[in-house]
Amino acid sequence: MTNISALTFTQTAGLSTTIISSLGTMTLGYLTSTQISALQATQIQNLNTTDLAALSTTQVSGLSTTAILTLTSTQLVFNADQLAVLNATQVAALTTSDIAALSTTQLGGLSSTQIQALTTLVDSLTTTDIGALSTTQITGLTVSALGGLNTDQFGTLASTQILTLSDTQLSGLTSTEAITLSTDIISALSTTQITGLSATALGSLNTNQFGALDSTHILALTGTQFGGLTTTELLALSTDIIQALSTTQIDGLTSTVIGALTTDQLGVLTTAHIGSFSTTQISGLTSTEVGSLAVTQLNALLSTQIGGLTTTALNGLTTTSLALLSTDQLSGLSSTQIGGLDVVLADSLSTTDIAALAITQVTGLTTAALDGFNTDQFAALSSTQLLALTATQLGGLTTTEFLTLATTDVSALSTTQVSGLTSTEIGSLSTDQLDVLLSTQIGALTTDALNALTTISFDLLSADQLSGLTSTQIGGLDDTLIESLSSTSITLFATTQVVGLTTTVLNELTTDQFTSLATTQIDALLNTQLNGLTTTQIGNVTTTEIGGLTTGQIPSLSTIFVGTLTSTQIGALTSTQAQAFTGVQVIDSGWNSDQLDAWIAAERS
Repeated sequence: MTNISALTFTQTAGLSTTIISSLGTMTLGYLTSTQISALQATQIQNLNTTDLAALSTTQVSGLSTTAILTLTSTQLVFNADQLAVLNATQVAALTTSDIAALSTTQLGGLSSTQIQALTTLVDSLTTTDIGALSTTQITGLTVSALGGLNTDQFGTLASTQILTLSDTQLSGLTSTEAITLSTDIISALSTTQITGLSATALGSLNTNQFGALDSTHILALTGTQFGGLTTTELLALSTDIIQALSTTQIDGLTSTVIGALTTDQLGVLTTAHIGSFSTTQISGLTSTEVGSLAVTQLNALLSTQIGGLTTTALNGLTTTSLALLSTDQLSGLSSTQIGGLDVVLADSLSTTDIAALAITQVTGLTTAALDGFNTDQFAALSSTQLLALTATQLGGLTTTEFLTLATTDVSALSTTQVSGLTSTEIGSLSTDQLDVLLSTQIGALTTDALNALTTISFDLLSADQLSGLTSTQIGGLDDTLIESLSSTSITLFATTQVVGLTTTVLNELTTDQFTSLATTQIDALLNTQLNGLTTTQIGNVTTTEIGGLTTGQIPSLSTIFVGTLTSTQIGALTSTQAQAFTGVQVIDSGWNSDQLDAWIAAERS
């Protein structure tokens, strides 16, 4: 039989399945571990259970991973000693069927290293097998293997087995597994083991389980673990424990959990704790919590943290608390936060605070807040801040506030801002403020705002200012304002402005005003305006102005207008103009012989 032991690796691998199956147990016993490693899958499949069971531990250790994979669950008849010599690679080659076929006795021979090599194959063990694992073997379970156990399998583990697990192994516990742990086991875990539990697992513990953790356990938790705590769990912590937490642990809390802190719990947080809050965490604070913050805690807040507070939370501050915040802290407020402040709070800002507001913050002030400013507060706003106010904000100023605007500020207002000024504000303009308004600003005012001017104020507008009025504005002006204009002012209207005069306004013009209109202004009038003139005004139209009428205007003149023309006015017509009159106009106008003769003469000229 010594001849078989002389076969080379290649020769052994070349033995036929017939020869392999004919070899007896004794003959197989002469094969070296090297020759055993040469056996191929088909050769292994032809070995019977008696042959396999007779292999020495040295021979078993020589089996290749291919050979291990080839073994059926029926062929896996190795005893505990044989199994114990398998290396990690060989063990990993076992299938779930193989594992399931192993007896509790066979499994008992595996070392912790072999157990580790099984990885998730452990999940195919029966509850009996798992319950029989020694504490030494338990230390070999991988994180994935532990996490893969079902409820029944994990429930089989005894407290001695669980308490053997390392912090790394415990990190694999799922929330489903964690909630099966007894309070006795939880309280018996070391602080090192506790730090191994995932944030999710910790967050899944019920009230009794979490209550089994003592202060040593709690204070050993990492910031990440604190991030998994539920509001119920956090509320169960005493103020002594809360105060003893590290900033790292505090940093792990979610905004939701922070928003659930009681005022007592919040009250024991140190300035270091408060200062370590992220803007996300700060956003979880409620108005009640913010209102309960002590002076030292408020002073510990950074401007960025102030900027993280919700408007609801901010409104939890008292006017006294708000006054304690520095200008640097207040600089963190966004325009949205400023706009969300209760009027009482906004109006409690000091003149120093108001003067320090950034442009973006100023635009957030509500009209109610601005209205509530006292004289000193409003005066604290710089020109730059005032010029940043929106049209809506400017339109909401009180007349007292508006009158305090310097002429330089008034003249610097944009047309958009000016468009927001109300009739009350415009009506309250001082003479100095009115004088500095630019023509473009005048052109941006609403007709309601313009009509708030007194006749005296309106007549004070310069030629340049009046030039800014649009035809739409002129058309919307009250009659009394137009009538208050001097003849000189009337002549300053551009032709594009004249077309905005309503027939009512035109009719109300005095003789001096009407006769002051230039030829270009009269000739620019629309047919509706011309036809709305009174007979007196028509009679005041000069021959030069008559001569300026276009052939497009003449056919649209009303018979009243045509009939009112004097023979002198008609005689000033050119032949082209005279020929532009329609038969209806000539017949229905009621001309007398002088008017007809003048028209005929003009037509033939």
